[in-house]
Amino acid sequence: RQRHMWRRASFIEASPHIKSSMNFHAYGDLMIYPYNYLKDNFNKVLGAEKPKLLSAFDYIEKHAPAPKGAIWGNASKAINYIANGEASDWMLHYHDIIAYSPEIGNHDKFSSHFYVLNLKKNMPKIVKDFYPTIRFFTDMHKIYFILKTQKRQGNHLQIQLFYPGLTILK
Repeated sequence: RQRHMWRRASFIEASPHIKSSMNFHAYGDLMIYPYNYLKDNFNKVLGAEKPKLLSAFDYIEKHAPAPKGAIWGNASKAINYIANGEASDWMLHYHDIIAYSPEIGNHDKFSSHFYVLNLKKNMPKIVKDFYPTIRFFTDMHKIYFILKTQKRQGNHLQIQLFYPGLTILK
């Protein structure tokens, strides 16, 4: 895991053209954005340090379609929680990348343990609910992805998206 994170950091640092990121998690119906290391429900620090980027997050929150009941904001605002070392915070603070950590799923019992139970039954609904939000985010950048592979192992679904303009790590 640590090696994987190092490769991601190296890739981002070597790719100054990256402007946005989505770091998917599976807790449920949350669109989490920086800063997550502070108890700052109103994003005062983000607004003081990077007002243009805060306005981008505000625009996305106001205009992006989202699953019914989805909560937007930093971890403190969304779930009264702080998280040190969160990738989105690092991406925004050091590289001005508009980064989200969407917690896909919902608040039902099948996603209450940070993974989706009964993936075959529940994943189609989760994808249907979150696809418009993800599509809004990618369309905002005029980025179009192609589904390259998908692999299911137990309760895990791994998909690989391909965008011809990106360098792919090997």
